[in-house]
Amino acid sequence: MGALDPFDWPFLLIAMFAVWIFWIVSNRRYLEEVHLRLLFATIFIGVASLIFGRINELRIFIPSLTILAMVAVWLEEGSTAITFPNKSLSSNDEIVSSPTRIS
Repeated sequence: MGALDPFDWPFLLIAMFAVWIFWIVSNRRYLEEVHLRLLFATIFIGVASLIFGRINELRIFIPSLTILAMVAVWLEEGSTAITFPNKSLSSNDEIVSSPTRIS
């Protein structure tokens, strides 16, 4: 067994999850109990995938990655709703140019 290639599954697995984890960490102050439960479900499904799945196929992590992406986008929506109280990412209107500061 030789050295790890940058395209081997451990590196790809880290790259797959890193963006979403950094996004969640950047919005961690908006975490609520429901978000934490979904993150624990992501960890549980990921561990089950490691144990029962074929590790050479990174597709086994798609369910975990989907939940992780949903939590990241949900947290961003919550942070935007606080910064722009009258606007939402789901609305079709333009976001106001000067956000209100909430202390």
